[in-house]
Amino acid sequence: MGLVNAERLSWASAFSTLFGIGTAVTTVIPVVALGLSIPSFLIGTAATISISCRALGGIIGITIFTAIYNNKYTSYVGPELAANTHAPVVLPASEKAWKFVWIAIVCLVAANGVAACFLKGVRPMMNEHVESALEDGKVREAQLA
Repeated sequence: MGLVNAERLSWASAFSTLFGIGTAVTTVIPVVALGLSIPSFLIGTAATISISCRALGGIIGITIFTAIYNNKYTSYVGPELAANTHAPVVLPASEKAWKFVWIAIVCLVAANGVAACFLKGVRPMMNEHVESALEDGKVREAQLA
């Protein structure tokens, strides 16, 4: 995405599609994992906390990336032109500023990738036992009590 410019709009469409697919997967997996690992009476609370944390992370990310873009853009075109987005000089400056946003994103993704290499496997903790009975019966009543 750091190489996208006015002549490479098809690249933007292709990369945006890939990002959309990646985002869809990471949106669905936590919801499914919650449904399979949380007792049924706590699913609402767990989903609320999960979605709230995701939204908070998004807000922080957007704030950081907007600050990077605005600072670089203003340094390229000057504060007077930055206020006037219709000036012809702004497109190349905008392209240059976006490159720094993508560099920051790449750094964060790389750091997360390295951190993920140190996660412990959960296979030893799997015992094929469902923690919460989902059907009505004595076991479910005992768990809810």
